[in-house]
Amino acid sequence: MDVLNGYYPYTLLAIPIGLIGLTKAIGHLIPGPHHHPTLNVRNKTVLITGASIGLGRALAFKFYREGAKVIVTARSIDKLKDLCEELVALNEKENLKNEHLPDYAYLDLADTKDETLKELVRKSITGDRIDVLVNNAGVSMRGSCLETPIKVQREVFEINYFGHIALTKALIQYIPDDGAIVVISSVQGKIALPHRSAYSASKHAIMAFFDSMRGEERHNLQILTVSAGYINTGFGTRALDIEGKRHGIEDQNQVKGYSPEQASNMIYKALISRKIELIMAPCIHRFGVFLRWFSPTLIFWLVHLVLPFCQLSRGLEDKFYSLSSSKVACGTILNGTDQLGCFTSKEGNNGVLIKFDNAEELVKYGAAMHSLSTQLSKVVAMIDIVDINSELIDKLIEADFVRGILLYSQNGSNIRFSEDSGCPNQLYSFYESVKRDGCQWNSNGAIHQDGFRYLKWGKPVFYIEDSKDINYLMKVYEKYNSPRDMIAKSDGPFAIINLGLPSHKVGNTRRCRYIKDAFFPNNIAYNSGLGDEACDELKDHNVFVPFPPYTNATGKVDTMIVGTRMDTVSLFEGVNHGDSSVLTSLITQLAVIEAMGKSSKTINNHLKSRGKQVLFAFFHGEAYGYIGSSRFVYDIEHGLFPEKHSARKNRMDDFSLYVETQMLLPYGTPDFINYKQKLFYHGTSSKGKQVGTKEIGKAYSESMENDNFSVKNNYTNENLPPSSFFSLLKSNKNIPGIVILPAELVYYNPALNSYFDTSIRDKPSMRDPTIQVVKASAKGILATIMKFSGLSSNVIGINEEYISKLVDCFFYSPDKLCLFFDEILRVEGSTYYQEVYKNIDTYIGSQTSSTIRYAISGVVSRSVSTETAISVTKESCAKKNANADDIYSYVWQFDNSIEAFHCFKTPTFLSIAKSPAFEIENFDLNSTRFSTFADGIWEESFVRVYLEHPPTFDLYFLGASVVVILISIGLSFIKSKYYV
Repeated sequence: MDVLNGYYPYTLLAIPIGLIGLTKAIGHLIPGPHHHPTLNVRNKTVLITGASIGLGRALAFKFYREGAKVIVTARSIDKLKDLCEELVALNEKENLKNEHLPDYAYLDLADTKDETLKELVRKSITGDRIDVLVNNAGVSMRGSCLETPIKVQREVFEINYFGHIALTKALIQYIPDDGAIVVISSVQGKIALPHRSAYSASKHAIMAFFDSMRGEERHNLQILTVSAGYINTGFGTRALDIEGKRHGIEDQNQVKGYSPEQASNMIYKALISRKIELIMAPCIHRFGVFLRWFSPTLIFWLVHLVLPFCQLSRGLEDKFYSLSSSKVACGTILNGTDQLGCFTSKEGNNGVLIKFDNAEELVKYGAAMHSLSTQLSKVVAMIDIVDINSELIDKLIEADFVRGILLYSQNGSNIRFSEDSGCPNQLYSFYESVKRDGCQWNSNGAIHQDGFRYLKWGKPVFYIEDSKDINYLMKVYEKYNSPRDMIAKSDGPFAIINLGLPSHKVGNTRRCRYIKDAFFPNNIAYNSGLGDEACDELKDHNVFVPFPPYTNATGKVDTMIVGTRMDTVSLFEGVNHGDSSVLTSLITQLAVIEAMGKSSKTINNHLKSRGKQVLFAFFHGEAYGYIGSSRFVYDIEHGLFPEKHSARKNRMDDFSLYVETQMLLPYGTPDFINYKQKLFYHGTSSKGKQVGTKEIGKAYSESMENDNFSVKNNYTNENLPPSSFFSLLKSNKNIPGIVILPAELVYYNPALNSYFDTSIRDKPSMRDPTIQVVKASAKGILATIMKFSGLSSNVIGINEEYISKLVDCFFYSPDKLCLFFDEILRVEGSTYYQEVYKNIDTYIGSQTSSTIRYAISGVVSRSVSTETAISVTKESCAKKNANADDIYSYVWQFDNSIEAFHCFKTPTFLSIAKSPAFEIENFDLNSTRFSTFADGIWEESFVRVYLEHPPTFDLYFLGASVVVILISIGLSFIKSKYYV
């Protein structure tokens, strides 16, 4: 015994070792799926729900890499189709030797039908067997038990519980005994969290259902329930709020969770190992599950007591604002000398949220906090945009203590200011005096004379207009940071804003391209953040419609250009506005083209007989130094326009007349009282031409007056306002022309190139006045064309119904593609185009994917088209369009009259809208001869709100933690004594 006493302490180890051994022994004795051999999914069929994004998508990749036939389901067909294409490409790229093509199917778990579900089986390898069913699809929610309505509770259960039950019951007979069902549940199915009641309950329910199934006749079938912790899939942003809408706010814990790839690997290993349960969560979450069993009262008290402290110490991480539906971020852009706009480091800029009403308050706060070294010395300024002015803008930029700016407005329809400079495109003017001294054309509307868009802010700027987000920020400010003058005496916590516009400080276009050229040869561009699109020049396409088109066999042609621009700009990315800046002029031109298209044969024959041509030009990128029009002229000077070699090449001396429309306002309305149009002249007529600018101007004025719209027409030459016409005049100053716009010495339009140029769409009462002024202007333009061509003005007329259709499509179809655009822009075999074109963006980027250009080219192509043979296929249509010997273009468009796609023959053509500066070898990018604007490099923006505390708070929290631990130990001791 004395000998054994020496080993006595070690005998205590025998107890846990024995228990582990007993557990293993019992496992071997009890029948169940763990007796099946390791699951090999190669040449097996795996069906995954919710596979379009996140974990489901990662699982699809994992199973496909392992050789399975993957069937992916979700509600987004386009995403599923893209996923399958990626899997096929992966198979080829990595030589996976997977013999099976992936397949996809639409599946809405909230609306399951037996026939639809059984149709999935027929997609399997054998047509009658699903080897692994992965119940992955799900939705979460955010809201208290009392505030969340039954409707939202039921919606969560329909997807998370009833949908999976219906799917499993329909497919269970097709799953063999050596197959498996994977149920993606949650740790919240074991321990519920506040404000997740329906989600936690649905996960409890689904686990209970499959626990019941395990005990029924299919006891050998492997059912793996995965109690997942946080996975970084954006799941939180898609959670439902108490109104049943997307929450739009990500949990910070979710962001810090497992990656989808990590999670899919863990699930796959558990599955092939024939496990029936996997808690895929960190130790702290597992400990919470243990406490739920060990002492329910304790865990509920801890959650109630400690969770608010944890949120405070972490900093309101459940309020990680992406604001995807309401925030618009300032973008960064480069030119030859500067990096303009806004940027931050990858982590963003932090500052105390402080509301200011004017520059005086900002300066006063800065002076008061100058000596402080605390977090109060750095602020994010929150400003109602109605209070913004030039003085306040300068102070915000100058102030080092201002780390970011949040502009807001709860009534954006009342805001009207221009983001362009007082002298738009000053450096690219035709007039040397303007380049040197500037001009005042936009001085009334410009919020800053240097241009709100073109300032070097050097810090993040966001605009928020959603009332829900504004009210939230106001409440946070009032609760923690107000009053502003007393904040230094507060013990905290303080509301902190983290604003992020991650972008690279590359200086300017020249330096950015140098860095890119230096990085790419060494194959480290990806790590530097300089991808293929880095430093790319702004580019897209111009759109042209000739009446008539001429072949290269044609001699001299007397040409009239009718021009306008397609683009507008804003400090804020993703502009889909531009009501009076561009859209009214565009609709006017489109209406004229539609009218002429109906009589194109008559008009073309007449013009040909006189050796004339009318060329409609829609220029792109004009707000950034006349990119489109300068490239148009450059191509003509180098014999490159039009591009097709069979078409007659234009020459600068062809142009005998130029007419441009700008900012056609619906004057006579309360918003634009007495904002009359004026004709600005340059020259009279080219030598030897019969029709001069005065005659053309008179034709326009008389036509407008016939529709009761008076026009200012002095018939005198004077300095032209900034216009695309400048590009032509720089090459040939003798081209006569007229620029038509509402102005005198300054523009009447107060919102040129502005996010707030929404005066028409914001007010339905503006619809009819807009239609009438566009109709009158279109008739006026048509009158100038008839005067130039020598045709009678009675030959054709403007279609008011067509104008109404365009006005409704551009202005009054919010977040939805109108029926006319749906026909013109439809993409065969896809519905994704409806999402792409639901908002027509009036800006130029670097990827030649401008939606305004697609819309304009689509509309004019149809207006002047002739139908080809019905038998023409999509492939043959594309082949005809690629034929360089044919001066016509061929477009594949849907035709409502035959309810099918058809090939249309059209004289419409495109030309590249890209600054010549990027074509000319060794061009000096510091020069102002051509635009040098290029894309900056930035990542996804973010706005985060959190609380920051004084250092003493950490001591308080540490003390609270010690108290909780002591109480836990005490409760454990009392409980053990009680049961003794």
